[in-house]
Amino acid sequence: MQLIVRFLTAGVPLCQAGAITLPRTLVGSVSVTTVLGSVIRFLENGIIGVCIAAFVIGGLMIILASGREEMIQKGRTIMIASVIALAVVLGAGTLLRLVFFGLSQ
Repeated sequence: MQLIVRFLTAGVPLCQAGAITLPRTLVGSVSVTTVLGSVIRFLENGIIGVCIAAFVIGGLMIILASGREEMIQKGRTIMIASVIALAVVLGAGTLLRLVFFGLSQ
């Protein structure tokens, strides 16, 4: 349990003024902003990994299509969708960081 809490709270800035703290855990008190920042960063990194994998798969589909137009179109569609998803995830992560951390300082 202690390892999980340390992983989730690594490198996330604490709220400076009037920090709300969660109940005492194995590593001490943890603020709500710390937990939210860790969850946001964890989800963002996971989805970015999926987007990169989808982009690579789409590229491989195009390369291995052997001239079949339907495979080329599927690969192109997957690549475009992964770039759009990546832009949405990065934008949402930036917006959430601004709301939770930018306004608290």
